[in-house]
Amino acid sequence: MPHGSYRTDARPLIAERPTDQLANLGKRVVVMGDCYVVDGEPDRYPYAGGTHAYRFVWESIHGPVGCDDHIHHVCRTKGCIRPDHLQRLTRREHYDEHADD
Repeated sequence: MPHGSYRTDARPLIAERPTDQLANLGKRVVVMGDCYVVDGEPDRYPYAGGTHAYRFVWESIHGPVGCDDHIHHVCRTKGCIRPDHLQRLTRREHYDEHADD
């Protein structure tokens, strides 16, 4: 998907074998404080399964995210994939959360 474009469907962006993708992703995780950070790079959005790793983790657990929904990092750490640090918000709610950033 080109940078800046949005998905128009609600199908999950996970590989045919998500358990293999999750296992490979797990090998890249470093525990940093309360966060599970991919590749030890907290300020970078890592990829897994053809999408952002945090979205891949969310969809692997909860199913597809609608095209108007965003996954928010409650911890404010871009590289974090810890499931309880992720929250599904509408686009408006997500923008409101980051209004002061």
